[in-house]
Amino acid sequence: MNAIRIRFKPLLVLVSTVLTFVFLLGIGGEMFHSSVRMLESNLRIVNDARFSQTANDIENKLIGMEKLTGYLKSSADLQEYIDILEDKSGSIYARVEAEYAMEQLIAVAEQSNPAIQSIHLLTASNQIFTKNAALFAYPLPALDSFARMDEIAFMRGGSAFAEGAERLRDLTFLATSIVGKEAVLGLLLVVIKNDFFAGMAGSSRMLVVGGNNEVIWRGSQVSDRILLQLTDSFRQDDWRTKYADDDTYLVNEVNFHQWKVAYMPDKSLLAANRSITVRLFATVLLGCLFLSFICAELISRRVLQRLYGLMKLINGNFQSGSNQYYEASAKLRGRATLRTKLFVYLLMSVTFPVMLFVAVLFVQHTYGFSAKIKDAYVAIFEKNAGELASYFSSKQEVLKRVASNSLTEEAVLRTSDAAVQRASGLLYQQTFFGLEKDSLQVYNDENRLVAHIGNGYTESDSFFYEQVRRQKLGYVLLPLVDDLGRPVLCIGMPIIEGNRFIGYVKIEIDQAFLAQKFRSFNMAGSSLFLMDDDGTVLADEAGKTLGVRIDASREGSRGIADVRVGDRRAYLFYREIATLGIYFAGLYDREAFLAESMELLKKDGYLMATITLLTALLAFVLAKLLRNPLNRLSGTLANLGVDNSYEKIEETGVIDEIDKVGQAFNGMIDRIEDLIDETIVTNALRSSMEGEKKDAEIAVLQAQISPHFLYNTLDTIRYMIASNHGGRAIQMVAALSDLFRYGINRDGIEIGIEEEVEYARAYCDIMEMRYDSNVLFTWHVDQEAYDYATIKLLLQPMIENAIEHGIYESGGSGVIAISCTSEQEHIRFVVEDNGRGIDPEELENIRRQLAGADRPKRIGIYNVHSRLRLYYGDQGRLALDSVKDEGTKVTILIPKRERQRPFV
Repeated sequence: MNAIRIRFKPLLVLVSTVLTFVFLLGIGGEMFHSSVRMLESNLRIVNDARFSQTANDIENKLIGMEKLTGYLKSSADLQEYIDILEDKSGSIYARVEAEYAMEQLIAVAEQSNPAIQSIHLLTASNQIFTKNAALFAYPLPALDSFARMDEIAFMRGGSAFAEGAERLRDLTFLATSIVGKEAVLGLLLVVIKNDFFAGMAGSSRMLVVGGNNEVIWRGSQVSDRILLQLTDSFRQDDWRTKYADDDTYLVNEVNFHQWKVAYMPDKSLLAANRSITVRLFATVLLGCLFLSFICAELISRRVLQRLYGLMKLINGNFQSGSNQYYEASAKLRGRATLRTKLFVYLLMSVTFPVMLFVAVLFVQHTYGFSAKIKDAYVAIFEKNAGELASYFSSKQEVLKRVASNSLTEEAVLRTSDAAVQRASGLLYQQTFFGLEKDSLQVYNDENRLVAHIGNGYTESDSFFYEQVRRQKLGYVLLPLVDDLGRPVLCIGMPIIEGNRFIGYVKIEIDQAFLAQKFRSFNMAGSSLFLMDDDGTVLADEAGKTLGVRIDASREGSRGIADVRVGDRRAYLFYREIATLGIYFAGLYDREAFLAESMELLKKDGYLMATITLLTALLAFVLAKLLRNPLNRLSGTLANLGVDNSYEKIEETGVIDEIDKVGQAFNGMIDRIEDLIDETIVTNALRSSMEGEKKDAEIAVLQAQISPHFLYNTLDTIRYMIASNHGGRAIQMVAALSDLFRYGINRDGIEIGIEEEVEYARAYCDIMEMRYDSNVLFTWHVDQEAYDYATIKLLLQPMIENAIEHGIYESGGSGVIAISCTSEQEHIRFVVEDNGRGIDPEELENIRRQLAGADRPKRIGIYNVHSRLRLYYGDQGRLALDSVKDEGTKVTILIPKRERQRPFV
């Protein structure tokens, strides 16, 4: 059985391609999982931030609603209004005024919390509400039909209240009784907006469960399975945040009736990026494998060039019997060994595609994933911006409400204890109507504090006082310093009586609230802050950048701008807040993600080192495996002919090329005598062909320098002398002399193109003088063509034919264009005239004669065509094109052969 033979080049290509594929899979898999883990980590931060904000938002609004309900429940003013309204013996005016005051109080309460849909007050004989329809039909149910509620109860549709009003079945609300000294004065219902939860970010993936595990809200994407799993966890008190591959959910307990909010993070972004990443990995993998194959083809050809040359030479000698010799390089010292070449080959064909693969994935990871993370942070920023806009809008409403109240005006004008006490009650009321934990202060026109509420307050300096005084209407926002030396953001509004400034109201923004918003960017180098229209920071998380100016080209009231913070590049998100002339802004560090990606790349650096070591080891092993058969082959070839010994080469191994070289060598030994005989015959045939070429050249010279041509030329010279044109006669004699010198003094068959052109120009000069300038010659010659050689007398016969058969026969005048151009592999000669042209039949006959053995009438064309075929074979071509009465064009193509310049 014959042994399996493997071709050398396919073996190298296969080895390098397989290695590249294995390495790419290993590195690609590692980088893919590392990238996904990194993306998951960043998205978890984003989801945690989003969910934390959502849970805090729900908690703050519900607790604020509950506190507002408690304030209304215990409001002495509200109880007084109910007493007046229910006292039928009182005046109608007093009851109308009390009802109006109640409606105003409820309207302000409704506006203070965006989660409130409406507030309803049911008394023994009246329903008080400001919008929507009445909840109870008349006649009203008796208050004693409702159980007395000393606490604030949370009610949903289907509760006992639904029996008293059909509309309550579809509502969620807080209910409590307003109790006087002993009796129940009324029933207070604070209705929560139907779309309260639906308006939250990610509400479709959110689940809100009450203290008794009743479902308060269920998003459309919360499946029954997840619902059961979560409620079971709540019952087992195992509801902390869980991360899992299948069901990841976040849970927070809300400080409102032991509610719990669960959130299933949006996996679509991660799934989409995984899908994109997989497709990208597959595309880059195939591209790099193709690149590896191309590199292997190109480099292996270079590595095996001399081996293939030797094999081709031996096989050629073996099959054709020719006697060709291997040309060894003179610079053997310092040449790379096969082992070195194989190492370089594998290094380039394997590591280059792998490094390109890593580079492409790194770029995609850095810029593709970072864009996704940036978009997620933009979503966080926009949510915070919306909440801040609502927050500052509520502060503006509080300022407007307090500054325009008559109790405030009375306090700053009279400053009596009673007036200040009433004003303090008004300030206390604002803590439930939008002030929340912020500090609220009232100052008179002398910048002295009249009343305040809240923890701590700043001492207003003269600058703030002057800014507020100039406003008349509107707001002033400035950073001040509190009594502990901390920066505090303050909003002020003047108190105006008529057109007179009598004081102002100031709110100090709760630093804890702002700090919670500023901490939303949980990423190194990124931050949130407030800035004015000039880009100066007014408030941040720790006060470290207070007063720093951010240079950025902002367009409009919201957008994203590129900025540089120190030596780092960042994105600046900004959005204008209300009408205060301030912007909520965020910096997203663009280089932080790049640094994280670099760390990821460094962690995978050991893979590249492993690849390099494996490549070097494989190169060594391959070189060792190939060394023995090559050494045996080399030793046998070195001993060829020593002491007239001709030993045959034994089996050289499994490499097909090496084995073929050995077989060819054995065949050469068997047929060495036959090859000598064949060489002798070949030399004889070559000598015969050289003689034929010489004969053809002599025939051309004889045909061109004919007695008829000499007679006409000398006769023209005689005429010029007789006509006193001695100067032109001398020029013609000189041109004729050059013509003879060219034909007589050149021993070689090939000459430089420059000499061929000069000879043709001399001939044209003679013809131009002979025909008295009726024949015009134009020349176009590439200087680059002068570096190459041609056989003699290509142009002159074609020019002569153009004159004799083209111009002369058409009337004796015309233009002949001669060109010589250098192309990629050929030199192109063109001789074109505008003479009478050739009849189609005659043209076809000439072409047929050129292709056959018979000589045509135009001997010049035949000689040129024959010599082209003799010297250049198929590489030398002559083409003849002609149109009757328009002209003839002859094109000659010869291969480029460098000109042999004489030694100096």
